[in-house]
Amino acid sequence: MSWGLWHITEGLDELVETLDLNDIDFSYLDKIGHDKKKKEFLASRIVIKQLLSYYDKPYKGIIKDDILKPYLVGHKYHVSLSHSHDFASAVIHPEKKTAIDIELISKKLLLIAPKFLNPAEAAFCQDDLNKITLLWCAKETLYKVFHGRGLIFKENLFVTGFPEGNNGMMETEIRLGSQVWKYRMHYMILNGYAITFIEE
Repeated sequence: MSWGLWHITEGLDELVETLDLNDIDFSYLDKIGHDKKKKEFLASRIVIKQLLSYYDKPYKGIIKDDILKPYLVGHKYHVSLSHSHDFASAVIHPEKKTAIDIELISKKLLLIAPKFLNPAEAAFCQDDLNKITLLWCAKETLYKVFHGRGLIFKENLFVTGFPEGNNGMMETEIRLGSQVWKYRMHYMILNGYAITFIEE
């Protein structure tokens, strides 16, 4: 598994030139109206292009299915993308499903925390924005790796081994009926952002 992060400081034209835009990505980019969203789109794909280069693989574009799951064109590698404000992130794995999420740490999650934290998680977080944002990212990441499929954040997605410090691993679970899927998840706090990623 390889992951990367891109700080978006470039203008739109520079990002287009850096990516060396192909027809597939252009067809998606052309449908995006806002320049900020276009920059996020381009930056996340630049990260993927860089990650693929470590495996000596060319970047040929990304397509999405009807539930917006991304697939690499011409490769069987698994891929996940995320962006928040001025950062874009991505992760790839040659064999296993993978997922990533990044979120700016801000007070807005305080308002919705009761909707996605169970009592044990809420007791751990209190009003700590770093912890709340990390657990939000963790659940977003679980949701992505499972492709949604009717999951409810508070009822089906759990952090069972809580994060300690700003960088490490935490234990997470997806519970659906009598089935349980357990994941060890990477996490970090970096430059005011929370980042989480896993492999299946």
